[in-house]
Amino acid sequence: MLSTALLFSDVGNAMHISQYDEMDKHDRAQYVTLLIKGAHDHLSANGQSAQAERILYLFENSSAKFGWPQFERNLHMARVLNAKYAADPNNKKAPYEVEQALALTLQNNGILVPVSFLLTINKNFKPSYPPIKQ
Repeated sequence: MLSTALLFSDVGNAMHISQYDEMDKHDRAQYVTLLIKGAHDHLSANGQSAQAERILYLFENSSAKFGWPQFERNLHMARVLNAKYAADPNNKKAPYEVEQALALTLQNNGILVPVSFLLTINKNFKPSYPPIKQ
């Protein structure tokens, strides 16, 4: 289940999962890589170099138990919950976003980076490739 800590974040600059899903795979990878690098740099600049190095290890290891597969599972879980909430006419919950899926992945690995910070990293992101046709 998604952490309640992720429910209380401002998603004003967030990447909607539907927008993310429409991007070319290269742009999706670039978007998340920039989030990871930004989180790493943020932790390093705030004296948390051990946490910063954990982020790199988490996403550089291709083992199924590490970062990318965990992120993809959290993103899938967010998609499922978003669809469930969208189908409920009484729903008042905001949809989950890409940044929240990454924050949950980091949190599940003992790395705390506020969603509010993650939202600032890619606020000016522009895809390089045309969107994929669905």
